[in-house]
Amino acid sequence: MNGFEETFSQWVVRARWGIILATLCLVATVGYGLKKLSFDDDLRVFFSEDNPQLQALEALENRYTKTENILFILAPHDGDVFTPKTL
Repeated sequence: MNGFEETFSQWVVRARWGIILATLCLVATVGYGLKKLSFDDDLRVFFSEDNPQLQALEALENRYTKTENILFILAPHDGDVFTPKTL
């Protein structure tokens, strides 16, 4: 071991309770801030209100509908859904 590693390891052992306390305070602070973390999956946040493409999209959705769902329907020929081939 050279001088730095030995000095650092001795300091860590001597100051272990302070390091543990500082680590717990850091984790608590980060954990408190995590409740404010959120994710917005709406792509409209990237466009201004006067964007012509956004206005066209909103007009289309107002006229028809805003659908972001997909539905898959399986109808086997033999009528039994719980066969190995259908599953």
